[in-house]
Amino acid sequence: MKVKEEKKTGEKAGRRFFKELAAKAGYIWGGIFRSVRRLFNRQPGYAEGLENIFFICPCCGGLESFEAFDDTFRCRLCGAGGFYDEYGHIDSPDFPFTDAEEWIAWEEKELDMRYDKEDLLGNYPGASLYELIGGDEAKLLLTGTVIADRDAFMTGEYVFPYIDTEDLQYDETGNVCLFSHKGHRYMISAPYLCGMKTMLLYEKRKREKI
Repeated sequence: MKVKEEKKTGEKAGRRFFKELAAKAGYIWGGIFRSVRRLFNRQPGYAEGLENIFFICPCCGGLESFEAFDDTFRCRLCGAGGFYDEYGHIDSPDFPFTDAEEWIAWEEKELDMRYDKEDLLGNYPGASLYELIGGDEAKLLLTGTVIADRDAFMTGEYVFPYIDTEDLQYDETGNVCLFSHKGHRYMISAPYLCGMKTMLLYEKRKREKI
């Protein structure tokens, strides 16, 4: 499995926005950029990709609970939902935000508040952990539930603290992450794993180490 280098195709609105966000957060951004680029370039399936960016529901506080299809998205926990149109507007009777930038700014602050309270546990059933060997070979280590909190990924006997993890990236789906740990390269694939949330947690924890 290889993460393709992003081609330079000009400064679209999404590229400018996410580069600014990445610089502000200070994290290494990988394939998750492709979801954000599609979102801000208004390509078909306008709402698809929001589930990789919105990780806190403002209505019920649920973590990583969104699903999206075509131009609609909703929280699986409370049912709150809305539309995302070709102009980048959020139309919803439930959510207090009218665009993605407002939402992301709010959830970054929420993440900081929950970080201090250690209320950031994520459980991902149906996950698979692989070790990447050589070029494209992926060795399946286990399947089951991955737990991710503010400090580490954990599954079975494997624990990957963020402070000992390097080069965390995401593929174009936003729910497959790749990282290095103690000289080995790993991949975790899990439904509903949110790249934006874990990237922010990863870099926040890394900064605390300095």
